[in-house]
Amino acid sequence: MGTKSQATLAYDTFANWVNSYLEFLKIAERRALKISPAHKQAWQNAFNLQRLLKRRQSSRFKYLFAGGKLDFATFKSLDSIAERLDKGWTELEEADLRERKAAYRDDSRAIEDLHSKWNAHALDDARKLLESDSKYREARLALAEKTRKLEL
Repeated sequence: MGTKSQATLAYDTFANWVNSYLEFLKIAERRALKISPAHKQAWQNAFNLQRLLKRRQSSRFKYLFAGGKLDFATFKSLDSIAERLDKGWTELEEADLRERKAAYRDDSRAIEDLHSKWNAHALDDARKLLESDSKYREARLALAEKTRKLEL
């Protein structure tokens, strides 16, 4: 059996990282709603935004991967790939992907909509409660461990 190419390994690793994060969000959202149900709408908006941001990041990765625009030898970690997809993303890439993919365009609009309504302090107290929840902390630690094992 042959070994995977560096690009295929990076692609699979990135996909697993995204899936692990999305699984964590499911647990975190369940815990948040259980611990502070009075903040239900704010929590739902926060977790929806996180899912949308991760989906956008994944779409950008697939776009660059398909176009052969990622030099995997230059990336030292998943975080360095994420940085390229977020901070290193260009206006030209944004315009091209929005034009090509309706789902990406829709996600981008939904992100803009959530950002326009965002109250940065709406969950301050509720977030402290969530962060002190043992099941939430276990899920965060599990995500950190999976991420560590997935590193490039």
